[in-house]
Amino acid sequence: MAPPRPPPFLLSTALLLLVTASPLSGPGLASFPDADDSKGSSRPVRATLSGPPPRIDDNWYGSEKTLVPEDYPMAEWTSKVVPATASVKNDACRIHSRAFVREFRRLTPWALRMWDASAKIPSGILEGNIRSLGHFDECLKLKVDLQGSSGDEWRHEVTSSPVPSRFSGKYCISTLDIEAKTSPNQKILDYLLDTMTLNRRHLESIHNQTGPDLYPSFSLIEWAVCIPSSCTAQDLEISMQEAVDSLAEPFSLKVKVRVDPAACHVDEPRKVHELDYFVIAAFGFFLALMVASSAYDLFLRYKTEEKSKRDGVVSKVLLAFSAPANWERLVNTEEAPPGSLECIDGIRFLSTLWVVVTHKVLTFSQEPWVNKTVLIVSLTHWTKMPLVNSMLNVDTFFLVSALLKSYHFMKELDDGKFNILSSYAQRYLRLTPAYGVVLAFYTTLLVFLGRGPAWNRYIETTVDNCRELWFLNLLYVNNYIGYDNMCLVQSWYLAADMQMCLLSPLLIYPLWRWPRKGAALLILATAISVALPFATTYAYQLPGFYHVGTSNAALNAYMQYVYMATHNRMAPYLVGLALGCLLHKLRMVKVKINQVSAGVAWVACFVVLYAVIFGPYDMFQFNHPYDVMEASFFGAFHRFAWAIAVGWLIFACSNGYGGFINQLLSAKFFKPLSRLSYCIFLTHVAVLLFGASRSRTAIFVDEYVLFHDYAGDIFITLIASVILHICFEAPFLILVKLLFGKGRSARKAAVASEESGRRGGSQTETEKVRR
Repeated sequence: MAPPRPPPFLLSTALLLLVTASPLSGPGLASFPDADDSKGSSRPVRATLSGPPPRIDDNWYGSEKTLVPEDYPMAEWTSKVVPATASVKNDACRIHSRAFVREFRRLTPWALRMWDASAKIPSGILEGNIRSLGHFDECLKLKVDLQGSSGDEWRHEVTSSPVPSRFSGKYCISTLDIEAKTSPNQKILDYLLDTMTLNRRHLESIHNQTGPDLYPSFSLIEWAVCIPSSCTAQDLEISMQEAVDSLAEPFSLKVKVRVDPAACHVDEPRKVHELDYFVIAAFGFFLALMVASSAYDLFLRYKTEEKSKRDGVVSKVLLAFSAPANWERLVNTEEAPPGSLECIDGIRFLSTLWVVVTHKVLTFSQEPWVNKTVLIVSLTHWTKMPLVNSMLNVDTFFLVSALLKSYHFMKELDDGKFNILSSYAQRYLRLTPAYGVVLAFYTTLLVFLGRGPAWNRYIETTVDNCRELWFLNLLYVNNYIGYDNMCLVQSWYLAADMQMCLLSPLLIYPLWRWPRKGAALLILATAISVALPFATTYAYQLPGFYHVGTSNAALNAYMQYVYMATHNRMAPYLVGLALGCLLHKLRMVKVKINQVSAGVAWVACFVVLYAVIFGPYDMFQFNHPYDVMEASFFGAFHRFAWAIAVGWLIFACSNGYGGFINQLLSAKFFKPLSRLSYCIFLTHVAVLLFGASRSRTAIFVDEYVLFHDYAGDIFITLIASVILHICFEAPFLILVKLLFGKGRSARKAAVASEESGRRGGSQTETEKVRR
């Protein structure tokens, strides 16, 4: 028995929808042969709506007659784009695709949904809207059984080639490389292609790209297709190539279609590995430990007679994981002791926010926009320079890290407590636990949090890299080894900072032991640190900074050989070592600078900061010609100049010449935020990648949308960072102090004071002898 014929109103509505949403223009369907007209006469289809439309059950499979004519461009295009041609050797894929074509012509609901989930030609192509992603979730929800829906055609096909009757929707994204052939229209075609790809189609290595996914995706043309799950990426690539060839040939265009297997998705549960269970169990253990520690802490707080038990080693270890205690330490804003560099709190947190801005712009620019040409226009606005020239923030971290390292090393050398192996061990144990937790999360649980068209590109790839090379991160060598498959792309900084920290005693000790010789050695090292990036930039013909007007291949080389290479990033660190030594030597001296000199220094500071950020405005313009000497000089000196300017800011604020700037940077509310900076640095990229990977469609972007997205990402990152800090970073910081005896410093001080009193001397006198 033939399936029931659809109501006339539904048929007319469906046809109207198909005509208006058709990816190709074609003749109108004002009339077609009526199913009840034995003479085959044509008459308009009319629909009378007297109430809400009736619901079509899923077991309705359309009419036996072909309702969409085969010569209609939409039907022809649909039959070609899916892997239904004889060129496809996969029998199951070919037969299932042919069933889709037949049922689509009959307007069968599941076939209409499969077509509806595929991409259509969007508006705004010349504004950069060239990534048509279809409907990801609609495709994956499709479940089809042809056994009772495809009639005699299906039974005839499976007789010769037995294939399963069931399949689901598979969402695949194909990428298209388009070139204009030699023709009278080549000039205008090249102009249109350059316009829609923001003039970057010859600069971006869309396929076979190496290195981290850090590069602009302005010329990536994507077309999403919903196909049967029995098809492979290669099957779709064959059919898509045939379809676009037939379209492109009359226009003198050459199109190369590629479908990456990683760009295909089906609705199936992800495989859980043994490592996933291990990490889940480990997180469960720490959660139970935190609950027990918090309960024990609260018990001791309410039982005053039990407070003495806090002094035991076992008690201190357990209390280290107390969430209430760690929260109180996090939000503590008590006055810092005299001589503390309080302005660093504000500098550290604001620089962290700037780092997040940098990575937000990078990830956001890789998402599909309906108005992506605005990115090139933004380069002409000098007010956008802090966004496009933002990779200076890490140099501030290098400066501050070296400053604190030099300052504390000098103090330990004065006190006779310096132990290089102990210092290395403490630093490793302070940084690695929270870092290791984030690595474990990336390696296992991150992939289970969601899905989306770009999920495999960003999340799956990152997870695979972390599963393979996580040990390079824990060895802090991942900025030199495994660059092409880097896990946690922001972690290159931790590796570079650790490497410079390990080498820093070679400069700090001579500065302390032989000040003049040490200063000469530091000056020589600084000169080399400036010469190395100059030589690298010049030798490899690299840009002096990250610039979208540069090819992806050149940007990849720049990031690998200059930006992430420790030997080319030493200049700010060496400036920090010198500044830490200077602050240490002047800590007991009242620095006197007359107002004129201080004012001149502040003006020079702001001029340098302005010059470094806004000075390369012309170099950032898309049509600026490349000059190797210009790029080499800027690449060599701008980070050193930035460090000198920020160094003066810290020096002035620490010695009473900071004014309102010092009051702002030293504000109490920066203290807890500064303590979260490391966790923010570790967690924010996962938040950004999660958002980019879930993007389902192109969006309109302006300053408000960017700020709105950024504010939301910061809020989520702060929540994740608080959890990471309270549960892991803070407890292990306490354990490190206990392990190396720093937790007993107050007790030792009290004992020393008592002994000094018995000898008739004061603690102040004792300190004078030490100095």
